[in-house]
Amino acid sequence: MRARKRGGSVRSRYRDEVVMTAVVVAVEASNIDSSCDCDACNNACIIKTEMSSMKREPLVEEDRVGSRVELCEGPTIEMVYGALTMVPQPHHSKCRIELTKAIAFIYIIDDIFDVYGTLDELSVFTQAINKWDISAIDNLPNYMKWGKLCNAFLQEAKWFASKQVPNKDEYLRNAATSSGVFIVIVHLFFLMGQGLTLENIQHIENDPSFVSKSGTILRLWDDLGSAKDENQKGFDGSYLELHMKEHQDCTAKEAREHVMLMISRTWDALNKESFTQSSFPKPLINATLNLARMVRVMYSYDDNHHLPMLDDFVFSLLHHPL
Repeated sequence: MRARKRGGSVRSRYRDEVVMTAVVVAVEASNIDSSCDCDACNNACIIKTEMSSMKREPLVEEDRVGSRVELCEGPTIEMVYGALTMVPQPHHSKCRIELTKAIAFIYIIDDIFDVYGTLDELSVFTQAINKWDISAIDNLPNYMKWGKLCNAFLQEAKWFASKQVPNKDEYLRNAATSSGVFIVIVHLFFLMGQGLTLENIQHIENDPSFVSKSGTILRLWDDLGSAKDENQKGFDGSYLELHMKEHQDCTAKEAREHVMLMISRTWDALNKESFTQSSFPKPLINATLNLARMVRVMYSYDDNHHLPMLDDFVFSLLHHPL
């Protein structure tokens, strides 16, 4: 659940619980009359009270990760907003905090693959993650201290290093995984109370289609934004670019219209699936739908590479408090 790297090199310090909860208040309390007696207002007030009493603990321990990743960028507000949108209910506060940690690590690992690691280092890193053997850390550089996500990242790194151009369908299948959506949903599955049993692990690892559809929507929206950005750090492909390579007579405008149509059709399929009977808990499916819903806000960059819709939520926090 990550975006292309934009702008200059700025060391990221992942924000604490108070910042996360502040954004929760901004979104949930927006345009609510504090004197009204309604669930939405009560929820927002609960969260506001929660914010004032929370301990200020960093999402990522500085001495274990932050001090070893010199230039890792992480758009903290986007991380927080993603977790908030998926599970906005007040009783899911701790769930949001843990979910944001997972999203933060996706950004860190993405930076390692896109910017810092050599192909040989990335191969060793991915092998270590797949083995999940703590002793393998000794063979990695300090800044490389999950496996499906890393396998997808490694595939992108191999394509780039060999200058191999995948076809657009191959790219999109891999990109739905490298979007990080699967990792986020797996964490959410257990954070929402599903028992950590072998049966549940096998159940969630079977690549639920509603998860891959959400990942596809995220990546296509991300590609729409990155196609306009000439200053992004790293490069891991673009569906628009591949579509235009395979259709030489296709203009950039037509490629964007094609991607918008793909997003619309994927949404149709995702909505239909959400109304069919599923073995997965309804709250998990709803959270996945929420993730897909927030994508447009997260990836609708303007010409200055800003997120105006997301900025509106932050403005609401600063200028229209409860």
